[in-house]
Amino acid sequence: MSNTRGLVYVVDDDVSVREGMASLVRSFGLEAKGLASGQEFLAIPQPEIRKDDILMLVEYFVQRYARRVGKNIHLIDKKTPDLLQSCGWSGNIRELQNVCFGDNVETNCELTELAK
Repeated sequence: MSNTRGLVYVVDDDVSVREGMASLVRSFGLEAKGLASGQEFLAIPQPEIRKDDILMLVEYFVQRYARRVGKNIHLIDKKTPDLLQSCGWSGNIRELQNVCFGDNVETNCELTELAK
């Protein structure tokens, strides 16, 4: 399971449910991994966010936020994509999401640069 794109984790303590859901997921051409508990899921190391995926994730998060606040938001600044890709996200998708939502969190990325 070296490719985590299209990987779906099925978490359930019932083996038959886990296997049935994993089989359903595989029928859609996705990879599935069954786990018996949430603790087992949380113990899985997060893969590093690939640089090529950052802009796609940012676009998704920004559009999701725009729908939530009822506004039309676009990334206009040409420096922003380069800045976001230069940050060390190290697999922390929530950190990237918080930056996109404008939450005041500590991050490896210079938030003051994003505000310019």
